[in-house]
Amino acid sequence: GDERAMAVVNKRLQHCDACVRRTAVSLLPKIAEVGDARAVAMATTLLRDPVPAVRFAALDSLTHVATKGDDIAIAAVTANLEESFELSSRAVGNALIRVAEQGDEQ
Repeated sequence: GDERAMAVVNKRLQHCDACVRRTAVSLLPKIAEVGDARAVAMATTLLRDPVPAVRFAALDSLTHVATKGDDIAIAAVTANLEESFELSSRAVGNALIRVAEQGDEQ
C-alpha cells in the first residue's frame, strides 16, 4: 500500500474520536493491497475497540485486506466469536467465511 497513506491512517486509528477511527479503518481496503500484513494488523487491533461501530468497520475491512487462510485474521475473528464484544455472531461468521479456507481448524 501507499506508505504515506498507511502512516496517516495508522495515526488516525489511535484518535480519541471513534468516528475518526471508524473512518480510518474503513479506508484500509482502499489503500492497502490484499495480504498487506500491516493493514491486517491495523484492522485486527481495532476489533477490540470500545465502540461497536469501530469494531464492525474493522471486521469489514479485515475481510477485504486479509488473504483467504490468513492465520492472524482467522485467529482475530475467532477470538471475537468467543469473546463478548457485541459483534453479532452472524457478522463474525460471515467474516470467517471470507478469511478462512475450507478445512481450517482454528
